[in-house]
Amino acid sequence: MEARKPKIGITMSFYPNAENPPLGQQSLGRDYVRSVIQAGGLPVLIPVLGDEALTEAYAALIDGLMLPGGEDVCPKFYGQEPAEKLGHTSEARDRTELAMVRHAAALSKPIFGICRGMQVLNVAFGGDMIQDIPTAFPAYPTHFGDMQHRPSPWHKAALEPDSRMARVFGKVEIGVNSFHHQALGRVAEGFRVTAWSPEGIVEAIEREDAPIWGVQFHPENMAQEDPAFLELFRSFVADCQRAE
Repeated sequence: MEARKPKIGITMSFYPNAENPPLGQQSLGRDYVRSVIQAGGLPVLIPVLGDEALTEAYAALIDGLMLPGGEDVCPKFYGQEPAEKLGHTSEARDRTELAMVRHAAALSKPIFGICRGMQVLNVAFGGDMIQDIPTAFPAYPTHFGDMQHRPSPWHKAALEPDSRMARVFGKVEIGVNSFHHQALGRVAEGFRVTAWSPEGIVEAIEREDAPIWGVQFHPENMAQEDPAFLELFRSFVADCQRAE
């Protein structure tokens, strides 16, 4: 009999329709779901919720939480005013994901954040954000890569030798894709940085006392062409299997 697949909750993006609210949409990129399935998990899609009780119920239902990429995080949630180059935000999604992190962490559920998801993790635990890399660091090269071929590496990332990242990849430097204009600022207490871009942009963090971690790049896209990146999802699904 096949072993029970751990239920991996994946939050979704929300696109309202002001002219016709019933046509507002919630969505999730295909490769997030595909990577979880390939890694042995059972995806459970979590919509943007306006109900604290439902958020808590989802956290109890799942074995682990994955936070995908998407919009910028609203600066109000990390104590800043909006910068001029702030992109599209979704306060409703922010509230759902911040609540999901809070409830999942309280239940000792593993959490894996990707791109925006890593940023949400940092904010949820008290960190803050650089709202626009080109504004803060004009001399830095762009961190927004080739959208036409998302699996392509865009820059190198240096990995801490004793980190989850280094254990998964078996090396201390990898090439990663990149699709972000924001970055982690102050890293939340209890996390350590485990990967950096050549300029010093945070590329991965992990919690020191729990299986809670995140990456700034998009391994779900890279995993479709490079099996090494699927190992990140296998590592996360294994955490969730142990947490059942």
